[in-house]
Amino acid sequence: MYRWYTPIHEARDACKQQLIDFKKEIENLKEQRKSLKKRKQRKKTSEKEDEENPQEGEGTSADKEKINENDTTEKNMPEKVMF
Repeated sequence: MYRWYTPIHEARDACKQQLIDFKKEIENLKEQRKSLKKRKQRKKTSEKEDEENPQEGEGTSADKEKINENDTTEKNMPEKVMF
């Protein structure tokens, strides 16, 4: 028996393909989320190790944050204009 291929069938097929693509995208996002969590965890452990064993000549991460804050506040301050 021959089946007619109508716009309804086209729409159904398009929806099926969109669903498949959406599921693939969700899987990719889940994988990205897992890898991001792993990177954050590694970063936290490395920061803890750095705080426990600071090397000579280098400040702690708190010192580095203070320096970064000072740099950004200076950049954000408008220059004084003399008239």
